[in-house]
Amino acid sequence: MKKIIIGFLSLLFIGQMAVAQPIQDNAVIPMSITLNSILRLNIVSGGNIEFAFNTITDYASGLGLAGSQYQTRITIASSSNWSLFFSTTLDAFYELDGASTIPLTYVAYNFETAGNGANVIGTDVQYNDNAGASQAFGVFNDLDQTPAAAILTTLGTGNAGGTADNDFTIRWECGTTNVSGGGVGLEAIRNSGASSGRYSTNVLLSLVGI
Repeated sequence: MKKIIIGFLSLLFIGQMAVAQPIQDNAVIPMSITLNSILRLNIVSGGNIEFAFNTITDYASGLGLAGSQYQTRITIASSSNWSLFFSTTLDAFYELDGASTIPLTYVAYNFETAGNGANVIGTDVQYNDNAGASQAFGVFNDLDQTPAAAILTTLGTGNAGGTADNDFTIRWECGTTNVSGGGVGLEAIRNSGASSGRYSTNVLLSLVGI
């Protein structure tokens, strides 16, 4: 009888130990982080610039000194620092029939950030001339088919960000004191033999992540 009692007590103790053991199960949740590169260039307005010389005053002073029709607004969204390259598809403005040309240096442009993006030229963004040398905010560049360097790039503080950070206005002028070709007005073009007509080229803007 004593053996039976001891055996029963042993089973009861073992059962209590089994009940006291915690129940545990494991599950795995895979987790990852994916960084996709974002690089977007958008022309908000001014995607077509037309210089039409209709009066003697236009010829004398040039066009683009004022007026939103000579402005192009662009925005850039980039997850990394970026550079913006500027070029033309042709080495000159060509007449529709190809018989006559106007040099690219009769059109000039500059970039402005006033009232637009948080990344400011001269602080966050470096503005270069066609040779790649840094130049001051508001200085004009001539159009160039093959510039040596990016027109806009990071200034060391970083220029990555969204459209609220990178919002720029390009101001265009033709035949003004800010262009290098032929001096003020288009009289030099007329005197060189360029006939009346419509001359054109395409300006290419290329955004590159760095």
